Amino acid sequence: ASRILPQCHHSWNTPAEEAMNQQMLLLELEGGSKPLQCDGADLTESQADLSERAAASVTARIASGRIAIIVGFVALAIGAAFVASRTTVNADPYKYFAEGFWLRSANDFIQDNVGGTRGIELAISTGGPESAKDPEILRKVEELQKWMDEVPGVTRTLSIVDILKQTHRSLNGDDQAYYTIPDSKDLVGQMLFLYTMSLPQGMDINDRITLKNDALRVTTLWTITDSATTVRLAQEFVDKAESLGLDAVATGKTMLWQSMNGYVVRSFLRSITLAIALISLLLVIYFRSLKLGLLALIPNAIPLVVGGAVLVLMGKPLDVGTVMVYAVCLGIAVDDTIHFLTNYYRLTQQGLAPAEAVEEVLAHTSPALIVTTLILVTAFGTFMFATFQPNMFFGILTAIVLVAALATDLIFLPALVMGKRMQEKS
Repeated sequence: ASRILPQCHHSWNTPAEEAMNQQMLLLELEGGSKPLQCDGADLTESQADLSERAAASVTARIASGRIAIIVGFVALAIGAAFVASRTTVNADPYKYFAEGFWLRSANDFIQDNVGGTRGIELAISTGGPESAKDPEILRKVEELQKWMDEVPGVTRTLSIVDILKQTHRSLNGDDQAYYTIPDSKDLVGQMLFLYTMSLPQGMDINDRITLKNDALRVTTLWTITDSATTVRLAQEFVDKAESLGLDAVATGKTMLWQSMNGYVVRSFLRSITLAIALISLLLVIYFRSLKLGLLALIPNAIPLVVGGAVLVLMGKPLDVGTVMVYAVCLGIAVDDTIHFLTNYYRLTQQGLAPAEAVEEVLAHTSPALIVTTLILVTAFGTFMFATFQPNMFFGILTAIVLVAALATDLIFLPALVMGKRMQEKS
């Protein structure tokens, strides 16, 4: 007893309590039964009892309000899907940076004082060799440029047409009346040759017109920085060129960069959809139950739809940064769902009723899921203080989706598996 008693001694016990503990321990030792446990073990058992009582209470509440829970979550999913369907795919790289950041400040200064420094390129194919010198084709390009100059946000357009008009005017005493395209192909060729000869050594006009004179380039400078407007206007420019009988293609670094956002987002969405379907298929095979496998699809999809609705309500479009939230959250949500359903399936196979299995899962599995989610939400939530917007929205959306996933797995999923048909199946 002298060797065991110090292990259970606590400084906060009074002398009377110490004497009582010693007498009870001696009685236990004399009787041949197991020694008394220390307060730490009692505390662990107390926590387990509390967890089981809380799980029993939650299970009873879910069972009594099962229909209301299912209807509520279905209504939430439908409403969130409606709101999420209004989202747009767009990205503005310059607005990723907070106001006052040197890159954004420099870009804003240039736009306000100089004009657009970026834009798209239109590559116009004119047909066979020397066809780009045809005055009729050049006048169509001139008409296209005049139309493009009227588009809001466009600062300037530039092509070989501007060079020809300036050269024609210079050769005629800077008379503004000659600021036109020459009337013949030969005259156009002579002016291009004269302009090329006047350039400094090493320079030419091959960046404006091909060596075979069968294609030319129209450069557009504008103050537009978002991808949606860039892609839309590029298509409008191409359509206008085609209406004039020109074969045009939108290209350039800006076009390639801004188009990439839509490609990546659509690719991610297809991948996520495929991943959800494959995960559900694997669960169907593992559980050998079509209903149980398909049930896993619902709690994995609802949090993603809720995240999409929150994105719309925050006024944030889908871009490369925000769409990655769905990939990260899907993996975590699936993990929670698999933990729940695997333990539920194991317990029902051991003979427990669905309600009893849910109670056991909530008592012994949900604490780990809750603690894990709280840690992840806290960690990702710190990103909301970031100045780089993709990081900030990534943290906020991830935290929201993870909380929605946990609520779905611990409330909606138990309500589904405790249905009458699922009980009969079990």
